Amino acid sequence: EGIGSSTIQDLFDLGLLKDFTDLYFIDYEKDLFGKLEYKEKKVRNIIDGLEKSKQKDFVSVLVAIQIPEVGRKSAQILVDAGFDDMAKFIEAAASGDVESLSRIQMIGPKMAASIISFFKTPKMLARIERLKSVPLMMRRQEGDGDIIDDSLAGQVWCVTGSVEGFKNPDLAMEEVRRRGARIVSSVSSKTTHLLVGENPGSKLQKAIANGKTILVPASEFHKYLQK
Repeated sequence: EGIGSSTIQDLFDLGLLKDFTDLYFIDYEKDLFGKLEYKEKKVRNIIDGLEKSKQKDFVSVLVAIQIPEVGRKSAQILVDAGFDDMAKFIEAAASGDVESLSRIQMIGPKMAASIISFFKTPKMLARIERLKSVPLMMRRQEGDGDIIDDSLAGQVWCVTGSVEGFKNPDLAMEEVRRRGARIVSSVSSKTTHLLVGENPGSKLQKAIANGKTILVPASEFHKYLQK
């Protein structure tokens, strides 16, 4: 929040940003104010956005550090399966424990190997140590991602296209997961609901073809969340 791609480029051009972790250690009022048209309000928005990011939950932190193959849905699955502390990922990587990760439903050997490789990288371990000092959330906190109710229990949801009101479609799926639904990445005969956003892909054709999946327009999505 408060930092877009143009700001990132400006920070890079000014020599203030060499690694993404630098974002938390720049003195914006001293080093950015008055440069490249960065006035008080714009600088304050950047600082406020970074402060808000410190309150993001552990799943959001896992997504932010950009583990290859791991998006928000996969990160949530990992946390729910017991990898709810950054130290557990580091320990698994140190022992080369691909098996524990690959046994988790919807993770599999390829993603597990990618996670192990990522957390073995000295550069990434140094970044994590730096982010700890910010501090960012390095473990799941009580209440993170809690189930709200079971109003969608027994349903299997998928999403296609971008969904208004959600920066990432996976965030929309997180809302149905918190209401008891199971989330899948592809449409099959077992998929009960497909959330159809803007510019839908081939999942829509598959859902229409199987004739069993309920198509939920993005404009109607809020009704399912209010049941």
